[in-house]
Parts: sequence; structure tokens; C-alpha cells
Amino acid sequence: MRGKLLAIPVILLAAIVCQCESTQKPEGYVPITTGGQMEILLADEMTYDQAWAIVNDVLDSNRYFYEQAEKERGYIETDWNYEATGEERLDYRCRAIVQFAPDRRSIKSKAQCEILEQGGLGEKWVPGTDVEVGRDLHYKLKSALEEGS
Repeated sequence: MRGKLLAIPVILLAAIVCQCESTQKPEGYVPITTGGQMEILLADEMTYDQAWAIVNDVLDSNRYFYEQAEKERGYIETDWNYEATGEERLDYRCRAIVQFAPDRRSIKSKAQCEILEQGGLGEKWVPGTDVEVGRDLHYKLKSALEEGS
């Protein structure tokens, strides 16, 4: 009987520890690595240089700082932002990816996100996307580009 009573607290403690180590995924997180891009058509009168500057301003003002920016290719990939959901999280990060079309008349934007998961072999970043963060980024880019034209 004494062994059974001791087993109950050990099982409860194990359940509590396991629950603490699991990562709470944001509502918008989807564990996929393809898709999730949203397109924005640029106004006819907007030049590529104007659009590039506006996109840069939007990314900067939303704390997306560059890891890679190649104006000649029309490509921007930001460093990881740990506050993309509106709160700082060390177990969840997103970056913005913006690609101009070859004709420079449209852009595609995407939020690439990763969540840190605990496993038997330690921690690992699991790639995906976040539809809410992506939608927010798309809206901000679209609004700024429409205002700038």
C-alpha cells in the first residue's frame, strides 16, 4: 500500500514537469514550410525605388531588421523577430520574407516562423508559418504602399 501511495505524487510531479516543458503554440502557427505568401500589386505610377523604400520603412517600424537585402534581386529576408506576436517570446520567432516580381510590379510577402520544442534529444526549432503574423505584415505593407502611390 505504501508503494502505491508514493507512486501517485511521482506521477503527478511528472505530469506537471511535462506540462511545463511543452510550448504553447500561437493560434496562427502552422507547421508548414511552403505557401503562406500573399501578393500585393503595385500602383502603376509607383517606381521600384519608391516601393523598395516603403517596404524597408514598414519592416523597420515593425522591428524586422535585415539579415539579407538584395535590391538588385528584389529580395529581403529579415533576422528573427521574437516579438512578432505582440509579446516577447524566446520560444517563438518569425522573420519577414519579401520578394518583388521580376517585372517589379508586385511583391509577395510571407512570415516564416519557428517554434522551439522540447524533445527527448533536447530542443529543436520546428519551421512553419503564422497566418496571423503574415496577415498583419501583408496588411501593413499593402496600406503603406497604397498611401505612398
